[in-house]
Amino acid sequence: YFFAESKKKNRWLKKRFQRLINSILGKNCSFTNGCLSEDWKGLLTMDSTRCHTNSMLVFLSIQLSVRVPEDCKTINEAYARIEQSNGALTTIVLGPGDHVVKRSNDGKNYLKIKCPVNIVGSRDVLDKSKIVVKGGFMITANGVHVEHLTICNNSGDGVVGYSSCTLTDLMIDQCGNGVFAKNSAVLNCTNIMVSKCRYSGVCAS
Repeated sequence: YFFAESKKKNRWLKKRFQRLINSILGKNCSFTNGCLSEDWKGLLTMDSTRCHTNSMLVFLSIQLSVRVPEDCKTINEAYARIEQSNGALTTIVLGPGDHVVKRSNDGKNYLKIKCPVNIVGSRDVLDKSKIVVKGGFMITANGVHVEHLTICNNSGDGVVGYSSCTLTDLMIDQCGNGVFAKNSAVLNCTNIMVSKCRYSGVCAS
């Protein structure tokens, strides 16, 4: 979009630009005088430059990932943002450290995944044992991918899959069962190491 010097033209272009942002994000966010609301500053970055027509060309760059802890403090908050984005956000990137899954009312600490999402450890951290999810994943949606991290769930299983998903380059340590496939779900596992689990490394029912 070109922001013209004419105020009337500028207002028209800004409305068009606002509609474009809303259509991409799937929800309203404010755009005023080249600034975005605080909620979306971590998601959208803007660049502007002058061109030969003496108008301003604005480039919109969309970040499709949510980083923990940079953008969200916890993995639960990051997943809530994924759900709220209606598909505009696709990936949670976990940094080094322990990422504790909040316990639900039944006392279990599963992150219940109900929409497609990629949950990956940061590629800046070569050793996946330094990216630890303290809790398990309960997957009930297709299109879920988990990669390059360690799962430790003392109160339950590492991954419980009710829907098909992919698990790549994981360490699953000190859980009940390591990977539990249910309801004929297909869990595609590549380079998975399971250790010190109380029951089975991999099981299905």
